[in-house]
Amino acid sequence: MNDTFLDISMGLLALLIIHIGLGRQAYLDVRRQAALLFNSSSPIRVDIEPRGLFGFEANDLYSISIETSHVALNHPPFYLYPKSGWKGSIRHLFVKLHDLTVSGYPVRGFSADIPSLTYDLGYAYYQGRLIVRDAGRGKGEIVLSSTDLHDFIAKKYQGLFSNFSVAVLPHGEIHLSGQLNFLGGPLPVSIQAKLTIMTPTSVGLMAATVRLNGRLLDSAQTTLLLTRINPVVDLNSDLGIGDFFMIEQLQYKKDMLIVEGSCQLPIAPINRHP
Repeated sequence: MNDTFLDISMGLLALLIIHIGLGRQAYLDVRRQAALLFNSSSPIRVDIEPRGLFGFEANDLYSISIETSHVALNHPPFYLYPKSGWKGSIRHLFVKLHDLTVSGYPVRGFSADIPSLTYDLGYAYYQGRLIVRDAGRGKGEIVLSSTDLHDFIAKKYQGLFSNFSVAVLPHGEIHLSGQLNFLGGPLPVSIQAKLTIMTPTSVGLMAATVRLNGRLLDSAQTTLLLTRINPVVDLNSDLGIGDFFMIEQLQYKKDMLIVEGSCQLPIAPINRHP
């Protein structure tokens, strides 16, 4: 009886050691890959939660969470590399980034929850890399501050506006005040408009009230100016993530524009290898 108990205890201890070892190795692998992927100067936080007691041994993870800041991205953070073969599963991939730039534009925050992922076990075991083979459609959030929108407009419409300020107002309005370089010289301009979803990948202005050099513009003149400005934010042409994020709703909080939508990892371009 004592020998049996000892055998069971030693077996459980061996499983525990393997479990801890696999968990530690998975953590180090994901942290190393996140550091290479995001190239962040800030600390990277990684959490891995197995699904059940032996999730590591069964290659079945409940979640991987990655959080960092001051990241510069020029494309979606992850791609799919569809292929048959030996795979593990991840119930959720949580990504949270703060104070980043995307294709040169400032973004206060980005977060996503990507569900139902499968990953290549060959790459995981032999190279310590997370190569995603498949994933479901998840939820995401892009946060832009008034300062971010100011910098967006300054970069996107160089020479059109100068000495201007931007404020996100309650009920989804934006107020831009400054100088509009028009007809050969800067003229005082004030624009108050409703932020709206123009397409699944763009946000623009509508229902605007525009005063130029103290004079209220009529609807035709206002429409002409908005045609020049819209869309203010284009996830496709500005940020290069239109194949990753689809806008569903706009929220507003404390001088922030919160763009909520769905996230779908795109298939990697043909010239991009795992």
